[in-house]
Amino acid sequence: NSSWSGLYFGISADLSENSGATFATVGPPVVSSAKTLEDNDVSVTGTVVAGANYQIGDAVLGLQLEASPFSSTVDRVCRFDWQYGYESNVLVYDIFDAPCSRRISLTTSVLAKAGVLLSSNTLIYGLAVWTTAIFRDDLTAVTTLQNLSSRHHGFTFGGGIEHRITLTWHLNAEVRATHFHDANEAARVVDTLSEDQQFSHTQANSTSIRIGLTYHLQQ
Repeated sequence: NSSWSGLYFGISADLSENSGATFATVGPPVVSSAKTLEDNDVSVTGTVVAGANYQIGDAVLGLQLEASPFSSTVDRVCRFDWQYGYESNVLVYDIFDAPCSRRISLTTSVLAKAGVLLSSNTLIYGLAVWTTAIFRDDLTAVTTLQNLSSRHHGFTFGGGIEHRITLTWHLNAEVRATHFHDANEAARVVDTLSEDQQFSHTQANSTSIRIGLTYHLQQ
């Protein structure tokens, strides 16, 4: 039987349920804020992977690098709060719900995995991943808030099963759960009326199912 040790590269398709609220506010003299009401959304994207395995008896250890050159955009619903007139005798005030969106891009990961062979062609394994991604929230449809862009870092844990179809081609399936650290960034407005007290707070988490196909270089 051929060893599982060696270098490999491949691609995967990812189906993810993303959650996490966004809150942003700026002012005065113009106070404008937005908060997501629906924070669960589903996205589909692809990932390029490259890594190396090392087999010790029936155990297999691995290190993998991942990068997603694709971005995914999900539609959401936000509650907008707009106020003006703090420096005058007339206060204009409005609260309404409207569409907003979130774009996830430039996702990269470093993964370590350890597993055991059920047979010479089938491996089950656990994994731990460090992940970073850029989240861009579009709130500009009905307010003066600019798009919010924040980079999130977090850890992923999960497991999978991998089957060797031929000596060089492997098929795998994984379940992953990612918790990103919250990000606090400055919020900005399109005009120049609000120059202080600008703030945004973004949360992001993800649960995903991944199907991958890899090509293994034989030693």
